[in-house]
Amino acid sequence: MRPPRARSDAQVSVEARDAPIGRAVRSESRAGEAGCEATASGARGPGIAHFRRAWFSPTESFLHHLVTGCRRTRPLLVGYERSCEETYPVACPTLALYPRRSRAARWLGVQTRWLGCDLHGGWDTTRLERALREHETRVLHAHFGPTGHEILPVQRRAGLPLVVSFYGYDVSALARDPRWRARYAELFARADRVLAEGPCLREGLAALGCPRGKIALQPIAIPVARYPFRERRRQEGGAVRMLFCARLTEKKGARTLLEALARVRADHPELRLRLAGDGPERAELLAAVDRLGLADAVDVLGAIPHSEFVKELEAADLFAQPSVTASNGDTEGGAPTTLLEAQACGVPILATYHADIPHVVVEGESALLAPERDAEALAANLERLLARPERWPAMGRAGRAHVEARHDTRTQADRLEDLYLELAAAAA
Repeated sequence: MRPPRARSDAQVSVEARDAPIGRAVRSESRAGEAGCEATASGARGPGIAHFRRAWFSPTESFLHHLVTGCRRTRPLLVGYERSCEETYPVACPTLALYPRRSRAARWLGVQTRWLGCDLHGGWDTTRLERALREHETRVLHAHFGPTGHEILPVQRRAGLPLVVSFYGYDVSALARDPRWRARYAELFARADRVLAEGPCLREGLAALGCPRGKIALQPIAIPVARYPFRERRRQEGGAVRMLFCARLTEKKGARTLLEALARVRADHPELRLRLAGDGPERAELLAAVDRLGLADAVDVLGAIPHSEFVKELEAADLFAQPSVTASNGDTEGGAPTTLLEAQACGVPILATYHADIPHVVVEGESALLAPERDAEALAANLERLLARPERWPAMGRAGRAHVEARHDTRTQADRLEDLYLELAAAAA
C-alpha cells in the first residue's frame, strides 16, 4: 500500500503562494509548496517520520516552517493529536495516536511525563508500525528531548536511524532532574544525530554528556521572502509602537520590560507597548501595569494567532524580547523564532544576553542587548533607540540581511535533508 499522496500544487493559488504570511495563513511556504509539487509530480524521496506530542502548538511556527520546507524527503507527522490546522496547514500525511484530549487529560499527561512515567503502553503500536512501513520511512526525527526518549522503543523495533532535536526547556529545566539526565544518557547512546539550534544549546547538550561528534547545529528558520519588509521611520508627532509577543512565563522577561518602560515613560509619552500573549504570569503582569502607572501606555492583547502576530509586526516600530533564566532553570535554550520574524520585517530589536539570542541577532546592528533582568540597562537601550530614530532603517536592513543569510527555510531545510539522506543511505 502506497502512502497518502500530497496535495497538488495546483490546489494552491498563485496569489496565496506569493502573499505575505500575515495575509495568507492557510497557504504553505514556498519551500513547502516546492516539496508538495515534487511529490505530486511523481518524485520519490525517503519517508521521514517526525514525532511531536501535538502538531502544532500555537507557538511552534518554526516546526511548521521546517516540515513544509522539505522538498527531497516526504514527511509523516506522528503525534498524540493534530491541532492548529487552520493556522498551520500541511499537505503531508499525519497520524494521531490519541484523539483530542480534555484540558484535564492534557494536564495529567504533562504531570505524568515530568514524573517520568512510561507512556508507551498507550500507543497503538500496530497502527504506527503499519504507517511507517506504508510511508517507506527511512529516518525517525523526534522533536524535543522527552519525545526522543519516548520513541526509543519504536526505534528499536523499526531499526531505523534516529535524529533528535532539542529546543530549550528540555536542556535547561528538565535536565535538572536526575531521572531525566539518566534517560538522556540512554537517548544520547541510541541517537544517530542530536541537533541544537545554536552554540549555547550545543554546549548545554555536551555538558549533559552527549558526545560532541553526534551534535550538529540546525538553526531555526523561517521563509524569509514571505515576511513583508519595510524600513522603520519615526513619524513626527505619532505614537511609537513597541511589540512584545510570547507566552507569559518567567523566562520571557515581560516583568523586566515593564520596569524598563516605566523608567522612560515620563520622557516619552508617545511610546506604547503592545503586550501579546497569555500564560501563568498574566495576572501578575496586569497588576504590575497598574502598580507602575502604565495603564495608559500598555495595550494587553492576550493570545493572538500567528497571522495576527505578523500583522502586529508590520505595524510595530520596535520589538522587545528580554528573555531571562527562570527560577526553575528554564531558558530559551536556543532563541525565540519571533526574533527572526521581527528582523525579517525590518523591526529594530531590544533583547538580552540570553541563551542563543546573541547568535540570531546582530548586536549593535539589528539589535541592542542588555544583561538579563537588568531593567536599567534595558531602559538605557530603549532610550537610545527613541533618541536616535535615524538608526532604525539601517537596523532593519541589517536584520533582514542576517536572517536571509543564516535563517532562511530553503537553506536550512536543504541542510537538514542532506542529513536525512546521508543517514538513510548509511542505514540502507
